[in-house]
Amino acid sequence: MTLQEKAKAYANTIQSRYDDEDLDTINLYHECSRAYLDGAKEALAEKPMNRKLRLVVTDRCHNSCPMCCNNRFDLSALPIVEHWNYDEIMLTGGEPMLFSNKIYNLLCALRDQSQYLQSEPKLYLYTALPKMGPLYDFIDILDLLDGVVVTPHTKKDAEDFKFANAKILSLKDRFAHKSLRLNIFPEAKPYLEGIDLSMWQIKEMQWIKDCPVPEGEDLRRINNLFR
Repeated sequence: MTLQEKAKAYANTIQSRYDDEDLDTINLYHECSRAYLDGAKEALAEKPMNRKLRLVVTDRCHNSCPMCCNNRFDLSALPIVEHWNYDEIMLTGGEPMLFSNKIYNLLCALRDQSQYLQSEPKLYLYTALPKMGPLYDFIDILDLLDGVVVTPHTKKDAEDFKFANAKILSLKDRFAHKSLRLNIFPEAKPYLEGIDLSMWQIKEMQWIKDCPVPEGEDLRRINNLFR
């Protein structure tokens, strides 16, 4: 099956879901389908591409960090993602976990469409807020991810992390193969003392002014940012 045939098959699969899913989920699946079709064209053109995608899903955040990298961007003005032909896709924001149900649906869509790709991209989430949501919580979302990067900034963030971490520790075998990374800024460090962090790769962080997009990565946004 050619890439074009795979793309058409995926689009047909998405269409068959329309009667069974709510509007937000339909839009997410449609966005994955559109981007996959564009990606098939891109691959067929054999253009050189970066292999990692940093995908902004929202410009909303519960924190207002003065040195945040996003302060240098108008996230709503970023280019829209055109394809999914990446080795890694990193969901970021804003704060993605403010929209945990939509993140869950988007990850499901990305996992579904990966069967039509030549390779399955690894999926990661960048968050400060590993909260337990009303429907799909952090643990449900972690099941769909290859890894997560958690960066608490406030006492509330740290409290949410403690709760999620306790759950992860209780399910150690289930998540042993996940990439779990914890970024710790000086202002959050006191709130994380005395916690069992044995499941996490820990990195001490400092704020960097005008932090650049890492080499080899595309910075894009979804068509309709979560708001």
